[in-house]
Amino acid sequence: LIHTSRHWSASATATADATSSDSKTDDNKNKTDGNNKEKKKDDKNIFLDNLGTIFLTVIGCIIAWLVRSYYGSTRRNELRAKLEQLATLDPLEIDELRHVNPTLTVKIFRSLLDHVWSEHPDGLVTYPDFCESVRKVLTSQHKIPTVEFGHLLDRVVVKILEEKQVTSDTPQPITLWMTVLSLALYAPTPDRIQALYEILQKEVSSQVDPTNTSSMMSSMNDTESEDDSSASSSDNKPRVPIGKVQELVSYLQSTDQLTIEAQLIPTKDRVYPIQEYHRAAATELLEFDNLNGTVDVDALAAILRSRAVCAWGECYNRKYAKE
Repeated sequence: LIHTSRHWSASATATADATSSDSKTDDNKNKTDGNNKEKKKDDKNIFLDNLGTIFLTVIGCIIAWLVRSYYGSTRRNELRAKLEQLATLDPLEIDELRHVNPTLTVKIFRSLLDHVWSEHPDGLVTYPDFCESVRKVLTSQHKIPTVEFGHLLDRVVVKILEEKQVTSDTPQPITLWMTVLSLALYAPTPDRIQALYEILQKEVSSQVDPTNTSSMMSSMNDTESEDDSSASSSDNKPRVPIGKVQELVSYLQSTDQLTIEAQLIPTKDRVYPIQEYHRAAATELLEFDNLNGTVDVDALAAILRSRAVCAWGECYNRKYAKE
């Protein structure tokens, strides 16, 4: 019995040693496998492993951008086509209107302004009365029977009155009616800008002193040529408020004297998913912070020739492209 007991005891010890040895071998093997897995993880490249996903994402973004750009351009073109249909006069009709009135020069235009304002010193007049005053001066002082193609001007006036929802018997600013008449003014762009600026000067002076209009017009009539106006000192040039310039731009817009392309601006609060566009108001077209509230004739010329306003398509003139 004693011998047998020792035998089983020795066998048990040998078995325990073998089990312990196998356990250590398994632990070493597990550690080796773990180290190998960590090395494999470190060897992975995120870009290469996700190359397909990245490629598809980039392609998807490009397609989405192209689709958004297409629909945005489509909506811009639709708005342009709509405004072209709503325009009362096209550029060819305006050009023809000027060429059939070669006698309506800047000098005569000034005399018309003087006469109308002398009859209506408050700066307001109905369209029929305005036409009567103009016709009286043309026939009596300048021997001009009438404004040729005047029905085109009447068409513009009808549109303006409809937009304002008033009748022709409702007095409107003389500046508005003179802007309408400027459609037929036969003069180069610098002289046309000078004439418009003098209208604003007249309006400002009449608001300061409605009874004293002769002094302002006498100073205007002394400047009948571009050379005389350029010879005067820039420091002595009278200035008009930027608010009056905004009104003038709105009148030019109502009389189809601004390019449609300049009036199409993005709607700031409707960018996504598709960019929307709308017709800009005069206050949106004019964003000049360096005018300090007033402008002179040179600043007015720069505004009207800028791409933001682009009156008479002057922004496409290479001579003024950098302004």
